[in-house]
Amino acid sequence: MHTNSCRKPNDKTTEEDDFKVIMLPSLTDKIPYQALGEGKIVFERINDIDGESGFYVIDIEKQKTNGFRLNSLTRWPNISPDGAKIACSLLTTNWKAQWNVYIMDIDGSDCFPVFQSDEGEKSPSWTSDGSKVL
Repeated sequence: MHTNSCRKPNDKTTEEDDFKVIMLPSLTDKIPYQALGEGKIVFERINDIDGESGFYVIDIEKQKTNGFRLNSLTRWPNISPDGAKIACSLLTTNWKAQWNVYIMDIDGSDCFPVFQSDEGEKSPSWTSDGSKVL
């Protein structure tokens, strides 16, 4: 299993870091690429064996998939209109144990908070031009 870490602003990355990227095996599902059109699709899948959740990206043009999870709970992925970023809700252990909105590159790297609150923020989405997260 290959791992790399994404950058947190003003903080050092450690092995127990919430933002450590853990690569998952490619999907074995039969994917009807021609029927999907073009672009990329991102979705969350929960592993039946250990209950861990990960994000999977289907790249329709390249006809390949990749999966990853962070060393923290992530949910509700939403891909940017250009297919380069993912907005999601992430539950960290170092920010009052609340769900907050984060953005990361399509491979899970360069993860950073968009908004942090005591209320818990879930299910982000993008504006149609990709310039803002709602």
